Amino acid sequence: MRVVAIGAGMGGSTLTQGLRQAGIDVVAYERDDVQGRPQGISLHCDDRAMTALCACLPPAHMAMVEATTGGLRKNTQFLTDVAEELAVARAHPPSPRAPGGAGES
Repeated sequence: MRVVAIGAGMGGSTLTQGLRQAGIDVVAYERDDVQGRPQGISLHCDDRAMTALCACLPPAHMAMVEATTGGLRKNTQFLTDVAEELAVARAHPPSPRAPGGAGES
């Protein structure tokens, strides 16, 4: 049996890795075209999502996640366009258990 996961965000990626870990043939599809965005793709990880991802990723992949996750964040900002200028829509402190969060040593 082959499982198809639609969407390769945090949920789809975690599902795909968990199914692979269980020996199930799975493939993930993502329709978002990152070719038009020079910054690439970014995943927001709250502590529940990161806990689930950590449980599903092989150690080498988890090491890559930790190595490529940004450094310590003082807060997270959500930006929006207001009158053709960038503005902060909302902000909040990061999760202390997320990579780069206040709880990292």
